[in-house]
Amino acid sequence: MIIDIHAHVGVSWLGWGDEFSSFEEMLNLYNKYKIDKVCLSSFLIFYDPPTGNKEIYEIIRKYPERFIGFVVISPRYGEKAVYQEIDKCITTYHMKAIKIHPSANQYHADSYVIDPVMEKAIEYDVPVHCHTWSDEYANPNRIERVARRFPQAKIIMAHIGFEDWLDAIYVAKKHENVYLDTGGSLTERAVLRQAIRECGDDRIVWGSDSPTMNLGAELARIAEAPDVDVSSQAKEKILYKNAESLLKLNF
Repeated sequence: MIIDIHAHVGVSWLGWGDEFSSFEEMLNLYNKYKIDKVCLSSFLIFYDPPTGNKEIYEIIRKYPERFIGFVVISPRYGEKAVYQEIDKCITTYHMKAIKIHPSANQYHADSYVIDPVMEKAIEYDVPVHCHTWSDEYANPNRIERVARRFPQAKIIMAHIGFEDWLDAIYVAKKHENVYLDTGGSLTERAVLRQAIRECGDDRIVWGSDSPTMNLGAELARIAEAPDVDVSSQAKEKILYKNAESLLKLNF
């Protein structure tokens, strides 16, 4: 069993992954690498998240056993719009998590504009999948302040903070409500090895960040990692068991 907790549909605003821009091309790619379940969020994060969420809903409605939807939301739309979109996507579209991207939408991850998102996440008991990066908007230290402010919320740090990966690991070590998503993080062996050493293997989840990243390479980082870095037990947890528990999936 393999669950990809971090994937998208469409072409990135960075122009990456345009060779897999259609859903059919992505589906063929996931079949090739035998990925059992895929958590999808839309790339329409700048100006029209509701349309993107509707597109994701149509996919998961057509392939309910294969794809899982994440609500894309920008808190800059205001409290009322945030509440309405999350309510609709969780209760009607049956999505399993909330996706936010502070860097793309240019708000600080620890800003109080994020509070309505976190409140809804706690209300529905769904995780918040947050882009993290080594920038002023989404660096791990900002996520740490959110985790402290909302200890009941489950926060997944996508990319393990990228170049600020060591800070991300220590944030997760300090806060049991913080999880680390490997997708698109640095490829050095030290990153994953250090994450497991400091945080254990119960709060690390595998993501590919497809189609912007190479799905095969991202999978191999975990599945083909030497046992000295990632044990067989840890591989099972990272590749599907942790995501299964975090998203409350019933197979």
